[in-house]
Amino acid sequence: MIQEFHDGLLAAIENAPAQQAGPRLAAALVLEDLLSHLQTPTEQTTAVTLDILRHAPNLSALLNGLPAAGQKRATAILKQHDPDLLRRNLGALPAKALDDLGEFLAEAAGDIAGQVQNQKASLELLHWLCRQRTTEPAPDWIKTVSGSALFAAAFNAIENAATRSETKRLRDLLLNDQAMITALLADASPDVVRDHARQIMRSTAFDELDRRSLMARLVKAFPFVQELLVTKARKEQPLIVSKASFEKRQAELQEIIQKKIPENSREIGVARSYGDLRENFEFKAAKDMQRLLMQQRAELESMLARATPTDFGGTITDAVQIGTSVTVTDEGSGEQQTYHVLGAWDGDPARNILSYPAALAQALLDHKPGDAVKVQDEEGTRTLRIDGIDKVPADVIGSL
Repeated sequence: MIQEFHDGLLAAIENAPAQQAGPRLAAALVLEDLLSHLQTPTEQTTAVTLDILRHAPNLSALLNGLPAAGQKRATAILKQHDPDLLRRNLGALPAKALDDLGEFLAEAAGDIAGQVQNQKASLELLHWLCRQRTTEPAPDWIKTVSGSALFAAAFNAIENAATRSETKRLRDLLLNDQAMITALLADASPDVVRDHARQIMRSTAFDELDRRSLMARLVKAFPFVQELLVTKARKEQPLIVSKASFEKRQAELQEIIQKKIPENSREIGVARSYGDLRENFEFKAAKDMQRLLMQQRAELESMLARATPTDFGGTITDAVQIGTSVTVTDEGSGEQQTYHVLGAWDGDPARNILSYPAALAQALLDHKPGDAVKVQDEEGTRTLRIDGIDKVPADVIGSL
């Protein structure tokens, strides 16, 4: 009866369409385990399993579709019967399957180090290598893989992945393992550590809070990195903005997060299905758009984090300040103008609305009626006399 079951299942595996590689491989492994348990020769079934593995168009996807036990069994078969194929596809192996390849991986250490250095290692291999760096005792051969290069490869793989979901395990490892960054950069020079810090600070793949968390660990391990944060803080002063402009940018951010990024992810998935990503124009265009959207998202998140919205209520008019309208007379031409000094994102020269960081607004700020203010513009140096200061009219603020 067992022989009849074996023959029937084996025939079904051999006759099933090639595109059903996942179910065929799972069935072949079940049959192998059954024969091993019965201490029956498995050569014929092993040959079928090998044939499926050798002709898989995407070995990584095939193995990832198996349960952990199946992954390890398939990897063991490759290790025993086709080590060259296994060596060529180390990057395709799930992280759990790599745990059983200790000596084999040690022999391939040079190839693995090269993949990391050239940033060609898979997300699974990078996850496994990073995890091993903080595992005690770590295999000796792991030390041949530069920790700094491993950090750079992992970070770039996360940045360039087609979707955020496929990087989750590696992202979570970097974020949740408090010792990870210190372990990877322990032997790096100060200049290299600074380069990695800058890479974290400008990353579009990590949220603002995650970037801050990673930077905090870097500063703790390498105090000299603090100088980069101080410089950034000096450049990024808090912004005072109108409520209207704040809400507009919030809406822009939500549209990017809730609409544009999901649409782009679907476009990447469709383009990926066309095959050969190296010559896939649709995939490259979608990835370029992804980078642009991530950059826009990061910029808006940074701007909104720095911004303090206001309705300009309670503005005092004894001197020019944000929320005031100032009437001036050009002492050279006698021409009179009224300017409205408003938030950082409100500038509209056609309507004489000045954002307070603008040069003219900066020259006028804190001056009182009767003051003469020298201003520099494309027409040269002019002297403006401040005639009067009022609150910005409600209709002007309402039109923002």
